[in-house]
Amino acid sequence: MEISSSSTSFFSSPWKNLIRRFLLKIPESLQTTEVRDKIFHKVLGDDGHGYCKTYGAGVPRSAVYGRSSCLSHASSSSTLNEITSQVREASQENEQRLSIEIEQWLSSEIEQSLTGEIEQRLVGDFKRMVNEKLMAHLECMGA
Repeated sequence: MEISSSSTSFFSSPWKNLIRRFLLKIPESLQTTEVRDKIFHKVLGDDGHGYCKTYGAGVPRSAVYGRSSCLSHASSSSTLNEITSQVREASQENEQRLSIEIEQWLSSEIEQSLTGEIEQRLVGDFKRMVNEKLMAHLECMGA
């Protein structure tokens, strides 16, 4: 942002002096456009109510930034509602997907657990049966 004598009457001498005082506190090598803009907005305040102060009195924001920067409150409200709706839908879809995945995982875990218990019982029963048959056979041979 250039501070010159050709600035609008809004940018009068008291504002220039105040901005210069802020700029004197900052080394020239660090006085980037961003830093100068921050100082300017600190002194004069941010643009508001749809107008751009730096372009003079009565210059609408749309003349500087185009129509896209001038969304009406209703439009931004409907955009917010639309985004909220999309987030809710995505959240519900994710919740449903996770519920299905959890059910499938639990089902698999339960099935594996039951299969393991059944295998252990069968192996235990088989060992007992083999031992009983072996003992019976040994008794027959020893008698």
